[in-house]
Amino acid sequence: QYMLSSKHAETIKRLTENDISFECIRQTDFSPRKGKRNFGFVPSIIRNFVAYHKTRKSLRFYIQKTRSLFSSKDIKAVILYGDRHLGVELALIYHARKNGIKVIVPQVAIDDTGFMVKLRENNSLYEINKFSLFNKWIEKKYPGLVTFFAGKKYLFYNFGQIMALKSLEMLPERPWNIGDSFASYYLSVFNIYKNIAEKAGHRRKNIIVTGQLSFDILYENFLNKNQIRSSLMEKYFSTSRFDHEKVVIVALPQFYEHSLMTKNDAQSAIYKILEG
Repeated sequence: QYMLSSKHAETIKRLTENDISFECIRQTDFSPRKGKRNFGFVPSIIRNFVAYHKTRKSLRFYIQKTRSLFSSKDIKAVILYGDRHLGVELALIYHARKNGIKVIVPQVAIDDTGFMVKLRENNSLYEINKFSLFNKWIEKKYPGLVTFFAGKKYLFYNFGQIMALKSLEMLPERPWNIGDSFASYYLSVFNIYKNIAEKAGHRRKNIIVTGQLSFDILYENFLNKNQIRSSLMEKYFSTSRFDHEKVVIVALPQFYEHSLMTKNDAQSAIYKILEG
């Protein structure tokens, strides 16, 4: 579920030239990204074959699942986290393109290439080297799918996924830059992020600076800070143990949730932060 800032909402209504209402679509049946897997000695050609059929089957499922949305509703715009994630996101883009509907991608996080490479490193399906013949062919055929990071080249999708996406006419041209493949507009929160995106090769014409989403939420929370504090204290710190103690609430990093650490390692890191 995604909460739009007031600036985002105003911009979207202006871009679509409509006084529109918003409806949230949630991908409840799609499993989150898993951590690294050890495929042992399974040859890359077999892994790519499996990836092709799995990706194609999944995307066709979501295309069919979301088709009724576009036949039963008068949709003016599709608002998504991005334009590159496998699953319901690309399925909605598929229908939007078929029906001439605008796709709008608000920036919800920093677009960090290093983080995305972290999810692909040490996996031969994504690395490009002299032994990866399929990947070297993709590099020549679709250069927008390749990034160079820390002395190595990586594909955004593996060969099997690329072939599946291409067969369904859903292959993003420049997935390393979010909002640079299928988005009609990419709503950047600051000029600095717009400049970073442009330096990375993002098309200038579809970037609009709207302001920071979280500032709206922070301001709303600031106005209601006493009520929020009271509800948190009542819910989590209502025992007598905290009657004479000061309580500090800390927002913690999501190492485990983003597949950067195992659950035990993430808990150890959090305990270390709290000890400091």
